[in-house]
Amino acid sequence: MFEVLARDFIRIIKQYGIRAKLERRGLRVGLRAIFSIDNLNDFQFGELVSVGHGSVVVVTNEMVADEGYRSTLTVGNEVYINEYCNIRASGGQISIGNKVLLAQFVTIIGSNHSYEKKNSIMDQKWDSRKVEVFIGNDVWIGAHTTILPGSRIMDGAIVGANSLINGIVPAYEIWAGNPARKVGARK
Repeated sequence: MFEVLARDFIRIIKQYGIRAKLERRGLRVGLRAIFSIDNLNDFQFGELVSVGHGSVVVVTNEMVADEGYRSTLTVGNEVYINEYCNIRASGGQISIGNKVLLAQFVTIIGSNHSYEKKNSIMDQKWDSRKVEVFIGNDVWIGAHTTILPGSRIMDGAIVGANSLINGIVPAYEIWAGNPARKVGARK
């Protein structure tokens, strides 16, 4: 029992250390936002970036897809990540442009697990076929949207609430649904 308490205490102290370093570098962090980042150099962010209350940001390089590959998260300027978002760059690279709005409960997943039958899924490296998510500039992602590995949301696009993105959303188009499809365009 003591080992579990000590391990949890060390994890909490590490969390506050990462959070303090990020705040000193200019990131605005909401209450109870959680960061799990192995190396702060793998998480780059611009000016006026906010991460809302209860959001989870994970950038780890455990079980990487390929040798020499780095999981990274890059966030541009004036990006607002609302409450309870889930951004997981482990095994993948996520790039978010400038002036992007992520509504509440948005999930962005940088990679999937491999799933060959010869080993248990938990013991396999990340699947290296789709290991990148790109979100351009001036993008608005609606609440409860999930963005899967390999997806690209181009400049000026809007994704409606409760959508599932698994591919390319062209510039200035409006997509919604599960799976998402074009429902309009910005004029």
